Amino acid sequence: MKNFFKQFTSDQKIITPVKSTNSMERRKYKRVSPQYNTIIFNEEIFGQVRDIGPGGLSFLYSPELKRINDIFFELDVMCCNKEMHINRILCTSVIDIADPGSTVSRTTKARRRCIKFDALTPTQNEQLEYYIQSNRNQNSSGNQGTFIA
Repeated sequence: MKNFFKQFTSDQKIITPVKSTNSMERRKYKRVSPQYNTIIFNEEIFGQVRDIGPGGLSFLYSPELKRINDIFFELDVMCCNKEMHINRILCTSVIDIADPGSTVSRTTKARRRCIKFDALTPTQNEQLEYYIQSNRNQNSSGNQGTFIA
């Protein structure tokens, strides 16, 4: 377990250790990069979805906003260009790290939060499957968005 913590710099915050052979999370499902602006939000945070899949998502947010200190929380996912809004998804934080390649302003680097979905209702699951499939269809036809393993 000591090796797991050594891989992170002081600017990275480990939310919960992840069990795996390589000390990194292994995703069960491929994730897709959204083709349209997709956001997450709740009372405490607002962020832009970077990738999403059946098991979870990652998003970018400004460190200037109040940080979520809870490991377990609810959030909403909404696509800005399509009619998709999934309410109150139960989530668990996996990791929260600095994302040096992304900025939220000229002087502020973005942070990246990776979460896993805990329990989706049948309606939430159906909405998520439809959203992912529509992104896969657009990706396979050469439009915006990329698959992320």
